[in-house]
Amino acid sequence: MSEEPSNPNNFELSSAMLAALGLVVVEADPDSRAITYLSSNVEALTGFPAETFYASGAWLARIHPDDISLIPQTDEELRSNKGYAVEYRFKTASEQWIWLRANVSFHTAEGEHRLYGVLLDVTREKEADQALLESEESRRLLLETTFEYVSILDENGIFVDVNRFDPPYTREDVIGKVSVFDAASPDDHPQIRRALDEVFVHG
Repeated sequence: MSEEPSNPNNFELSSAMLAALGLVVVEADPDSRAITYLSSNVEALTGFPAETFYASGAWLARIHPDDISLIPQTDEELRSNKGYAVEYRFKTASEQWIWLRANVSFHTAEGEHRLYGVLLDVTREKEADQALLESEESRRLLLETTFEYVSILDENGIFVDVNRFDPPYTREDVIGKVSVFDAASPDDHPQIRRALDEVFVHG
């Protein structure tokens, strides 16, 4: 199958511009689901040349089994939603899983139906999200299991979290509302300010 898109006059320039931004451009037949065009930068992303995915089902075969259901499987879904936007895991030529964000739109022109879309590697974003979740889980475990008073403050000294409260205060009374300066003697404010600056300004 040719690597040229079915509508080169309207497609080539935008494809080149999007590829320059790191986006993989894709065109497909919504009836057969066959990919009819992939920008050449798909090889840098997946390790496979574009021609690999012109074979029927070749792209879907690399998507994680748990994520296949995220992609519309019927013409009715495609046409009613005018396309789709999903994130899924994809196995590269090196057998590594990466995360892709796919934005695909359904178009009809002169009686011909086409799917046009872009793919973006969001693996680092997903890894950062996972690291944040793990960090938050570690923080939660620390706060729940330690016998000492532990508090987390923002750069202004506002309580972001704390593991214990002295009656009659509750979480709703303190979190995001009370500052460590409110609970400290004015004589101690300069020292607290220096400590906060040491953490948030100087690292």
